[in-house]
Amino acid sequence: MADPIRNYQTRAVPGAAVDIDQGLRAYMIKVYNLMGLGLLITGLAAWGAFQLAVTGDGQLTAFGALIYTSAFRWVVILAPLAAVFFLSFRIQSMSVAAAQTTFSGDVMPLRVEPSLHSFVPGTIVVNADTVKIDLHVDTGARQTLSLAQSTMARFSAKPTTTIPTIVGFGSRGAARGDAIRADALHLGASAIANIPTYVPNNEPGEQGRIGLRVLERFNFVVDYPGKRLVLRPRTKPPEAFRFTTTGIVFQPGRDSVHRRVAFVIAGSPAERAGIAAGDSVFAVGGVALTTLTEDGVSRAVVTPRAGDTITLTTTRAGKREGRTLVARTILP
Repeated sequence: MADPIRNYQTRAVPGAAVDIDQGLRAYMIKVYNLMGLGLLITGLAAWGAFQLAVTGDGQLTAFGALIYTSAFRWVVILAPLAAVFFLSFRIQSMSVAAAQTTFSGDVMPLRVEPSLHSFVPGTIVVNADTVKIDLHVDTGARQTLSLAQSTMARFSAKPTTTIPTIVGFGSRGAARGDAIRADALHLGASAIANIPTYVPNNEPGEQGRIGLRVLERFNFVVDYPGKRLVLRPRTKPPEAFRFTTTGIVFQPGRDSVHRRVAFVIAGSPAERAGIAAGDSVFAVGGVALTTLTEDGVSRAVVTPRAGDTITLTTTRAGKREGRTLVARTILP
């Protein structure tokens, strides 16, 4: 059976492709920097070893004879290969403490189902009430955190604010549900505060799910054979999670000219400005959306700073209009 919630979450966030490209670029730059540093260290070590092994007139020193002509040279040659094989065979049987030392991160047990869906234990705090659940680790979901209706029923304290909205899109259309703000999500030793959380109306068959919006705050390794998730928080302070400040939810994808509004949150600045589902947005502040990236569109139209005044050029039934609104915090 298809997983509609995964489809909804994978396609729900404007700018997903741009975010993926930017995240991948940042990650690969870090990888290349580490490779360059490793190459520099290797070069310096090789140069130092040569200086210690060979005299100025080209004769071997005692150290040079040890590493070049004695049987010890085979230890030098084969030791890196032996280390690779050792880690390959040991990685699945390492203890949590050993894995933490090796991978320098918080190691969490990973439950892998026959469907290959993976789950980790997590603790959710909503309005100061705490519930422990198994969270589906979905590296393809672009949302932050989603919770099933049955999970929400376990909280004795209800969310302070509940916003009916579209929580995503899939092959069967828009998925409706509520947006709330969780006080915190605890994963191992890490705590993430103030997370926009989505509660779909249909029951997804799991207690909850974390997506890339949460995972990208870590350097993480999903070790399926070893059944563990390794998390190491990134050193750069993460950007606060963004939620619409205008009330506009766009349909996924775009054509060459405009973005179509799929939903407008009740009582939001967009609704008060007269924007409705089905309207098309062509420009913001006189700047055509075609000149902006997906992330740029999201920041300018969907999540501008609270208090910012923006003017949107929209069309409805062929009539073009300018609509001005003031962004505000919708999900406190």
